[in-house]
Amino acid sequence: MSANNVESQYLGLIEFDKALELQHQYHAQVSLENKSYILGLEHPTVMTLGLRAHKLALSDICSLPIDYPVHKISRGGLATIHNPGQLVVYPIVNLKKQGLSVKGFVESLFLATQKTLSELGIESTIDLCDQPGVYTSKGKIAFCGLQIKNGITLHGLSINISNDISLFAGIQSCGVSGPKIDSVAKHGVTYSPQDFYKIWLKHFNLESGVKLSNTSCNT
Repeated sequence: MSANNVESQYLGLIEFDKALELQHQYHAQVSLENKSYILGLEHPTVMTLGLRAHKLALSDICSLPIDYPVHKISRGGLATIHNPGQLVVYPIVNLKKQGLSVKGFVESLFLATQKTLSELGIESTIDLCDQPGVYTSKGKIAFCGLQIKNGITLHGLSINISNDISLFAGIQSCGVSGPKIDSVAKHGVTYSPQDFYKIWLKHFNLESGVKLSNTSCNT
């Protein structure tokens, strides 16, 4: 089956609820059309709880006071934080039409991240098994939590660029405690989420074979 068209959009800073609504709108379109989408964006501070965290008390997830929204969502994994300066990537991709397995798709997300970090002089490794993510010598820098619905992906990847990672300190973030969390800025590299996303897309194209038909910026 031939691959469908993939459109990339960078949306800037957008509320989590609005981004979730957009994902579901695009998911419905992908189900009907020969098209997929990749959204790059940032969120105001919010905690999301994956399926593994739904039955846990917040006090078991976070040891610090929570003065920001918390959302239970249908992705895999436990808890994570999104906040300004963190790049969030939401691919709404028809895996079958792209000829991709779930494992291969996740690996391509991580490889694109690893190679983008390498361009910035930051070496990293990938864990696909125990605690999936991208790690530097200082800690976990990228996280992934997907939902696959009717063969189409939802939710996705977050990469700490210049965000305040102290917010991770009190939570079990996808199985990793706060002191082991890293960011691009901690390596003395000044980069914006949008500029990181541009490089990331190039590597994702190469690693996944997904061909972008259009890229737009709504900021």
